[in-house]
Amino acid sequence: PVALAGKNIIVQSQTGSGKTAAFCIPSLNVIDSKNRVPQVLILEPTRELACQTRDEVFNLSRHMRMGSLAVYGGSPMWKQKEALRAGAQIIIATPGRLMDLMERGWINLDSVTTLVLDEVDQMMDMGFAPAVTEIWESMKALKQVLTFSATYTKEITRMLDTHIQGEVESLILSKAPTVDTIDHV
Repeated sequence: PVALAGKNIIVQSQTGSGKTAAFCIPSLNVIDSKNRVPQVLILEPTRELACQTRDEVFNLSRHMRMGSLAVYGGSPMWKQKEALRAGAQIIIATPGRLMDLMERGWINLDSVTTLVLDEVDQMMDMGFAPAVTEIWESMKALKQVLTFSATYTKEITRMLDTHIQGEVESLILSKAPTVDTIDHV
């Protein structure tokens, strides 16, 4: 409900607790289906998470007139360029590949109004802080930031405090990193 109301949120919740739906559903509600430009950007730390999130977006938006696209390394860049030309409104991306596309002028984030940072702790652990900052600063129409993570470090909190404009609502749903039903192997 907080995200649907258009507020900036910082959510700390366990892995496996349903965070993807918590940001996908509000993100789908802000899409202007007539405007075939990126309007929502979801940053993920890995290609696997980008693909999983893209699948969830696709399932939730099945009956909507909008497009989504996952962009990540290890996939042919020219295919992603062509898919971008088709006019996806939701982009799910890893920071490295998104930076490549931006540097080549193949993607424009000027119309992005919602930024989702998923698994922020993993992104920072993988060294993506500079890329996330550069991507964030390139968005001129940004109205809402939704961050989701199992843990928040001082580095992450500093970055969020520096870049989030306006009020922020923190939702600490659990300090444990994973739900009891997840086994680490």
